[in-house]
Amino acid sequence: MAKVSTYLDTRRQKADGKFPLKFAVSSCRGTRILYPIGIDIESKYWNGHEVVRHESRLLYNQLIGYKRLEIERTLMETEMRGPITSQQILKRIVENALAGRTKSATYPVVDAFEAKMKTLRKESNRAFYRRTLEAIAEFTPLEGLVMKDISYKWICEFEAHLRRRNKTNTVSIILRTLRAVFNHLIRSEEIEADCYPFRKFSIRQEETKKRALTIEQLRAIRDHGTRASDIFMLMFYLIGINTADLCRLREITPDGRIEYRRMKTGRMYSIKVEPEAMAIIEKYRGEEWLINIFDRRKNPNADHRTFMYKINKQLKKITPGVSTNCARHTWATISQDLDIPIETTTAGMGHSYGSRTTAIYIRPNRKKVDDANRKIIDYVNADLRQSGISGSSTV
Repeated sequence: MAKVSTYLDTRRQKADGKFPLKFAVSSCRGTRILYPIGIDIESKYWNGHEVVRHESRLLYNQLIGYKRLEIERTLMETEMRGPITSQQILKRIVENALAGRTKSATYPVVDAFEAKMKTLRKESNRAFYRRTLEAIAEFTPLEGLVMKDISYKWICEFEAHLRRRNKTNTVSIILRTLRAVFNHLIRSEEIEADCYPFRKFSIRQEETKKRALTIEQLRAIRDHGTRASDIFMLMFYLIGINTADLCRLREITPDGRIEYRRMKTGRMYSIKVEPEAMAIIEKYRGEEWLINIFDRRKNPNADHRTFMYKINKQLKKITPGVSTNCARHTWATISQDLDIPIETTTAGMGHSYGSRTTAIYIRPNRKKVDDANRKIIDYVNADLRQSGISGSSTV
């Protein structure tokens, strides 16, 4: 926790025989500075804690107490959002606290969002901030709106406005995005911590609706025989790969695997291509990309959303409510239904299980994931074997 104490700096006496009073300010990380209070006194008037016997002692002590309180409050609110890592940052925080600056009173909301978006590398993340800014514009004009205008009451009214036209989790994303803009500006000291409106505001969120299909629904998609159903089953056979990553695949490795870095998380994946998946790949084999659907697009990286929309539209004609996301949820659910160890399921999903620190040192066992995927595919296609139909002939 940050500490502020008052210190009489007797290292260098001034010409009038007085010494400067200073604040000794230290952060929780141990960063420390001495900052002048603006009061000079003779050493006989200082008892180590406060000014004594001086004709202006009451005024001085009140001024020191007020300034120390302002610094402590600002430091506490700043450190709640991240550590103070340098003397330069600590000095600016103290300066802002003592100067009583009110940058938030004039900081435009549009500029605040632009400042945050400049720090983001992914376009998909920047899209969330643009959507939030659009939601604010639907609620109130952006022109003239500054960060100080966004108070606790404003957020409550904004939330009520959002709930009239959005689902709970959509509202949650918009409010968390707005909160992230405040946190960024406060950490970079563009606005003061006392304008933070989320201190007493709780963002509500609902548990994500389960999107796993029943085995009957999955088999109905498999047997439909359309491009949309084939692509869905390919995603399922590849352990729920999403369209953003599927459209970026170019080749299969010599040992029969696809290897890629997931766009959403940046994690590396290595998935064995089972015969059922290979049959679909061969059916739609591309020249430039692994799947020929993307050969016809100028930029598969940018067009995957359009492709996903079209596939989902066709899938809903087979089973209402289904989407490409269901492939990933269904694989994980069937994995647990078959009593596959949770650590193997999470490794297949690319998630960490247990301690994140421990996960850094443990390499996921590919063979266990490969065996789990084979077991899941055999379970799904068991009806084909019983009827004497080859699993790959359906595609």
